[in-house]
Amino acid sequence: MADKLRAQQQLEALQARYVGTGHADTTKFEWTSNIQRDSCASYIGHPPLLTYMAIGLGEPREKSENDTARRKATGGTGLTAYSI
Repeated sequence: MADKLRAQQQLEALQARYVGTGHADTTKFEWTSNIQRDSCASYIGHPPLLTYMAIGLGEPREKSENDTARRKATGGTGLTAYSI
């Protein structure tokens, strides 16, 4: 019984610390928007990856960065070059 309680407490501690891990009441929309926001933040935080994506899209790096930042701010629901 103590093991189950300890496991539950550890899970709650992780969920409080890392918001993106979700919980039992997390909807599919919340989960996917968290994933999209985290991905966009990672793209912006790693300039070589952002440059690689810009080359693949055939657009300037700055435009890719702005589009990615807009997608992050809107939770991936904004209209960008990626969704056209």
